[in-house]
Amino acid sequence: LDALGEVGSIVSYSGFERRVIKSLAEHIPELEHPLLSLTDRLFDLEKVFSKAVYMPEFRGRTSIKYTTVLIEDLQYDELDISDGQSAAATFVMLARGDVKDAAERKRMREQLLKYCALDSIAMVLLHQRVVELIKR
Repeated sequence: LDALGEVGSIVSYSGFERRVIKSLAEHIPELEHPLLSLTDRLFDLEKVFSKAVYMPEFRGRTSIKYTTVLIEDLQYDELDISDGQSAAATFVMLARGDVKDAAERKRMREQLLKYCALDSIAMVLLHQRVVELIKR
């Protein structure tokens, strides 16, 4: 929360982040107000693609994995965790303590962080690409 500050937009992609923040607010009452205040600042980049950007390569989809065709050299398939469902499942296993082996937990956490980092980079690059398209 401290890293996000109190002003400015928070770019997300899809409603996932909003749902997670609301769930956290329900489960952590002492942080309810600061968490819910974040939802007012969320800017959903996927809506830009669903309403204003169409390319045949998207195949009618607007998920981040389809729209990243606009970005060269962005490779999810080289990661051990390469999609949102796998990332969510890995997170749940780690959060529940299902993985007992410390080395395996560390490996899974590192892979999850790589996936999340690539998603974050993808959002920044997609935003830049949309700005470029608008300027044409």
